[in-house]
Amino acid sequence: MANHSAPIAQRDIESAFKGIARRHLIVKFLRIIVPILGAVLFAYLVLPMVLSTLFPAAQFDAVRINSDRLIIDAPRAKGALGDGGRYRIAAHSAETGLTNQDSVDLVDMVGDLWFADGTTAKATSDDGRYNFLDETLEMLTPIEISSSNGDKGRLGNGVIFLSEQRFTGGNGVRFDFIDGSTLDAATMKYNSAQGKWEFTDFTLVLIPAPEKDVSQ
Repeated sequence: MANHSAPIAQRDIESAFKGIARRHLIVKFLRIIVPILGAVLFAYLVLPMVLSTLFPAAQFDAVRINSDRLIIDAPRAKGALGDGGRYRIAAHSAETGLTNQDSVDLVDMVGDLWFADGTTAKATSDDGRYNFLDETLEMLTPIEISSSNGDKGRLGNGVIFLSEQRFTGGNGVRFDFIDGSTLDAATMKYNSAQGKWEFTDFTLVLIPAPEKDVSQ
């Protein structure tokens, strides 16, 4: 009788240890996954409110999570220019990491500007990044610009300092004006509040206006 009970007790002990091991594994898994899920849920619920607080005029279609990235569909914002005009910035999507939300990566950006003198302009860039810490919008790919009076421009990249209403462009600057004049430069700066333009290493080619026929 005693000989038959020993194997049974051993099996019970092994089963108990396996159960304990499984419980430890589950507890370890929960300790890892619960904070992650909490961070995901927090970001999913709170980030839209954070964006609305940082940008009172900002709008977006939806917020979703893909892997470890938080994706904002069709973000857009508008504001006033220093010269009395206004602007609107939109993107196809914006993405930020769940663990680091100091910056947002933007895809397919479009900027519309309405200046105080009635001129309008549109600027596009494929990739950009907005930094919440210093309130800068960086355009990482070439910027294409067109205005309502027919002028066109192309810049290698650029940075907008939103709080200071300043823009800097680099990696090559080219403007083609409607009258045929051209401007090539290494870099440029524009201060909206002061209406001031600065260019470095530039070449300006002016096309003289056609002379009026005074014989008639």
